Amino acid sequence: MSSGSCKLCGLIRSKKSDRKGRVPSKDDRSKRYEYEKISARQPYLKKYDIQSSSLSSCESLLDHSPSQDYPTHALQRRPKSSSISELLKPWPPIGYYESQSLSPPKAKKLISNGAPLFYGHKLPTSLFGKENYHLFATILVNGIQNSDGREDKTLEAASFRLHGSGVPKYPWETLEQPSMAFCYGSKPGTIRLNHWANMKSRPDRSTRDFNMDARPRDMAISVIIERLVDFDYRNTMNTNNLSGKDIQKDISIISELIIGPQNTFDFQIHGLVKALSQQSWIDFSKKKNQIVANFFMNATFSDEGRHKTFFHQLLLGLELELRIRRYSEEAKIELLRHLPEKVKWDIALSRIWRQNMRIKGARAIGPYERINFQLFKKKEQLDKLHDFAKTLKWPTLSSLQPIFSGSSEEVENYSPDMMSYFTGVILPGTTLPYLLMNTLIDIDPSSSSNFGKLQHQFPNTGFQYRGSTYWTSNCIVGKVLAPTCKEVGGWIGPARSAIGLDRTEVARIRQRKPKKRIEEEDVESMNERSLPLGPIAEKYPIKDYVLLKSDINLDSIIDDIRIEKLILWPVSTSTKINKIKPTTFDVTLHFALNGTSWPLMIKYDVMFISACSCKDGPHPLFYDYDYKVVQVNDILQINDWAEEGTIPVNFNPKSLTGSAIERIILETVGSQMTVSQTFSRISTTSGKYDEKVLVIEAYGVTDNEVLARAWCSHWGLNALIADISLTCKACAIRECFAACINVLILIDSSLIRIDDNA
Repeated sequence: MSSGSCKLCGLIRSKKSDRKGRVPSKDDRSKRYEYEKISARQPYLKKYDIQSSSLSSCESLLDHSPSQDYPTHALQRRPKSSSISELLKPWPPIGYYESQSLSPPKAKKLISNGAPLFYGHKLPTSLFGKENYHLFATILVNGIQNSDGREDKTLEAASFRLHGSGVPKYPWETLEQPSMAFCYGSKPGTIRLNHWANMKSRPDRSTRDFNMDARPRDMAISVIIERLVDFDYRNTMNTNNLSGKDIQKDISIISELIIGPQNTFDFQIHGLVKALSQQSWIDFSKKKNQIVANFFMNATFSDEGRHKTFFHQLLLGLELELRIRRYSEEAKIELLRHLPEKVKWDIALSRIWRQNMRIKGARAIGPYERINFQLFKKKEQLDKLHDFAKTLKWPTLSSLQPIFSGSSEEVENYSPDMMSYFTGVILPGTTLPYLLMNTLIDIDPSSSSNFGKLQHQFPNTGFQYRGSTYWTSNCIVGKVLAPTCKEVGGWIGPARSAIGLDRTEVARIRQRKPKKRIEEEDVESMNERSLPLGPIAEKYPIKDYVLLKSDINLDSIIDDIRIEKLILWPVSTSTKINKIKPTTFDVTLHFALNGTSWPLMIKYDVMFISACSCKDGPHPLFYDYDYKVVQVNDILQINDWAEEGTIPVNFNPKSLTGSAIERIILETVGSQMTVSQTFSRISTTSGKYDEKVLVIEAYGVTDNEVLARAWCSHWGLNALIADISLTCKACAIRECFAACINVLILIDSSLIRIDDNA
């Protein structure tokens, strides 16, 4: 970007060492206006010609010839959201002239009203120092918290509030981080702004030694089970009577649980926390331990092995959680905030266990104990699994109706994943999507014998089954193909079949980290960098803002792009023989465009962030938010957007390192790309476009959006997905600057095919 660009008076992210945003002084603002008086500033209509193909406020980077218009008579528009006006508001506003300026209150009313404000937050993870922290992002519209996501009832158990109940209002209220309640975006294959910001958090993963003046008293498995049964009985009888002396009837004598306690109530809690902090217990904050049924699914139990450890730890956790419930709300919040991370997960497990199941009884069989469980929410879990299967259009859904109707007894005993899911003892975090899919596979007789277990430690996973593919929401293949299918329960499908996979086969995808991620200082300066009015000032000139065109000409929408085929290439052919461990693949997605097949490599695990909605739009855009608009069929001619340096146009793909499939793709794309003199001029410039947003108009068929997403994955560029029937272009561009994202993909969900509307 040329040095002459204002860069929001220093607020837009810079490549210099000092990248942190700052609030401009009054002198800075005055200097900018003096510069504008000296320079020949273009008139409003000339500089911001809303009829042109590009709405950029700066010099155009790509001067393509006008794109060919393709008929889209099969499209029509459904009514738009009431938050976006069908008519373009007048700008300058009625009663004002371009040469005038607005006072801050008037500017807020005419420009900022209904526009989202983006805030970044940095909170320490513990009291042990500031080097560990979590990053968060929140959005306010007219002072009200705005949600940029969607509800998914199948994933309710994936998030857990340590204090309180119901849906969390803020992302820092949940035990799991990043918060799963603020993870999935409003569009399939997208995430929310908070999840994007949280990726650069630095959590505290260290283990600390405590002075163990209290330790658990050793018990036989029979005594532990007896105490758990007694605890469940007392808790059931006195659920609504937890104050004063009544709670003492429900609390076990502390000396029977731990050695070395104090008699006071506070010291009992202190002793239980110390006892549970020992390293010998199971750490449920670790992913490898979050399939809880692995620790209690057995017909019989003995004094040896992890089963005894689990039930003993559960008993101490239940007793601790019961005592904490006696505290006042303020004291409870303070106590829970300062507990060791491991103990927080013990309390979460205890509460989840208490709400979903109990031990119905036990009987001795020689040296073993046989335990029977009572499940409180099996029917509810079955209903959610049924909805999950219906949404994904599971191929054998009709044959599974007897199971979903509840006529099959004890179906939960088939596997630990099924036991965890049907009992409802599900720890918060990323395990639930895998429990859902593994349970669905296990109850399907025609699929269970052909699948290996899908493991939550490997998010880059998918599989092919009966002519369709299904991908996790964390897998880049699923994120790219998501516009063509559904997303539910952390899974995307049914997607198109894949060449290179057997009819029934699990695949792991080799995916690389994206080239850029938001940094800590970017999150902290998020609000300053994306203000609707631009830098704070005493007056706001009307000429500094432009109202972007929001309507779409149906006859100009690109309608000749189609997904051609999805090909998976095994990274190593020798691994194809091993049926136990899934094969790792590279992926290419081919598109048909103008009679030519264009392959793109789904290579980088980029993120697609769902744009939040605005109200009372469209909103004017401050002129220094730099961007360039292209239609979706033009992006194949761009190969160096937001790069530190450009790739020469006449490059030799064979000289680049990488896998064989990468070289094939580069050769194919390179040979088909028509490089104009205009494009050659781009390669001779600095190529530093990290402060400019590429706006891709992907209106029309979903294949257009898939092409835009595939192009982003091919080049390693994260993108914001904005539905202009819910938000305006100006607010979407500002959110890109807030998130430090260089690509904006515009879609319009109000455009539907006539046959789909019949």
